[in-house]
Amino acid sequence: MKNIILPISVLLTIGLIALWPLRITKLWKSHDILLHSYRQAGFSQSLNEGNLVPRWGGNLNRGYGTPVPMFHYPLNHYLGHLFLSLGFNMTDVMRLLFAGFYLSGGIGMFFFLKRHTGTLPALAGALVFLLLPYRSVLIYVRGALGEHTALSFTPWVFLAFDKLSDKATLKKVAWAALGFSALILLHQAMVLMSSGLLVIFLLAKFRLKEFRPKTLLSVITAFALGILISSFFLLPALTEGKYTLRDLIGLQDSYVTRFPAFKELIFSSWRFGLGPENGVASGFSVSLGWAAWTSLFGTLILLFNRKFSKILGVTGLAGILTAIFFMTPLSGTVSQAFLWLRYFQFPWRFLSLAALSAPFMVAAVSTKLPKFAVLIGLILLVIVSSKTWNVEGYYDFPRENKDFFRPVETTGDTGEATPRWSTRFQDYWPKDVLEVVSGANISFETKIRQSELHEYVVKTTVLTQVADNTLYFPGWKAYVDNAEVPIEPYDQNWRGIITFPVPEGKHNVRVVFEETKLRKFANALSIIGIGILLALFVKKDKYGYNG
Repeated sequence: MKNIILPISVLLTIGLIALWPLRITKLWKSHDILLHSYRQAGFSQSLNEGNLVPRWGGNLNRGYGTPVPMFHYPLNHYLGHLFLSLGFNMTDVMRLLFAGFYLSGGIGMFFFLKRHTGTLPALAGALVFLLLPYRSVLIYVRGALGEHTALSFTPWVFLAFDKLSDKATLKKVAWAALGFSALILLHQAMVLMSSGLLVIFLLAKFRLKEFRPKTLLSVITAFALGILISSFFLLPALTEGKYTLRDLIGLQDSYVTRFPAFKELIFSSWRFGLGPENGVASGFSVSLGWAAWTSLFGTLILLFNRKFSKILGVTGLAGILTAIFFMTPLSGTVSQAFLWLRYFQFPWRFLSLAALSAPFMVAAVSTKLPKFAVLIGLILLVIVSSKTWNVEGYYDFPRENKDFFRPVETTGDTGEATPRWSTRFQDYWPKDVLEVVSGANISFETKIRQSELHEYVVKTTVLTQVADNTLYFPGWKAYVDNAEVPIEPYDQNWRGIITFPVPEGKHNVRVVFEETKLRKFANALSIIGIGILLALFVKKDKYGYNG
């Protein structure tokens, strides 16, 4: 215990200094911070309305709503809702999520690396994990909540699978599965990169250490169980994206125009603009950082040294070379052949893979260096990194939670989650929650207007086609006096808007977002997965389980 108190204290101290700009009780200006705050508000509002799995952002897109909660990392928002329920305001919630994951990620990386190196090399790797330029970009420039939290959480997943691959027990399978499911629920793109690196790590470990088929089976079981637990989110996110503009936007050629120049990966100045385009980092820094480059060359030199930590070295080297390849035009042919790569939207997103890989190499190389050299390197790292611990400014608005929970214009950074029947962005605020498409004027009373449930009393003199100013997506149904009526979302004058007939007279009308058969099936899979997980935690390893 004594030999970890000092390094953990160092990590927390330097981490808190790096987070110094977050001491201001205002949201810092960044690309996505307001977007995540508004999404958090919609998610929390839906939870408060009794929806255990929120799937519709009713406050977004000028109040027309969007299915963005179905496709964007819900675990962040569940945690954010917990903080809101405890009385924190939205600004504090964002600060807690960014800062909490940042600090815990450094600690997780330290504990993981320490299993393979000494204390000082593990500390060096963990500090590099905190201080690489892209870590500050994620917080202070992009405000990318999902990518930041998933990247920060990944070391804990590596730690769980590392322990599992040493000696399998039921509880270790459970912890690894729980960690992997959490990673899936934090960010889809990051889980692909992290999983690939984790597989490389495990293969290197099985190759260089004793291989046991039962242990491999335990690892595969943990992966499968993690997927099963997260099915309530993962299955709809993968299959129902076809009802959105995801393919239209994700498969655009903008991906191949966003490759940063190779020299920008070596050095690019600190700034707050948008991402690189046409080979120039016109926005923010895409530098890997000198610590990453130094450790890369050090690993290449030491890789065949008999006492070098090959498991960490091979894993880190494979990860960072893969990241460099996919961030440069060298991968242009690959991105043309495998169009799914374009769902990453921007090739510089592989900076996260580089940021995850570099600490492996730093720790491995540090084991072969004198302690004073490592310490001097860490001091220089802190000094050089300090220039990235700053923000462009702070928002003076909004100041209260009610400002986030009102309907807002935004729907997403690119509109990729917009239902395909509608326009990419709604340009106008609705005149009212209900409007007439054809027929006579109506009078109505709004009884309930929640994220996934709208109830009205509607009175009309003739059969009238009515528009509920909500975008249609599979799951929305309309009922008049408890009898389902057909929804028509294809009217060119009401593109993507829910419209339905209301007969003459006074009627109770209910428009509700229900779970489709697919979502019910996905929910059932998650319940089964959670049941298995709990059974693994409760059951004792009576027979020396090893796979």
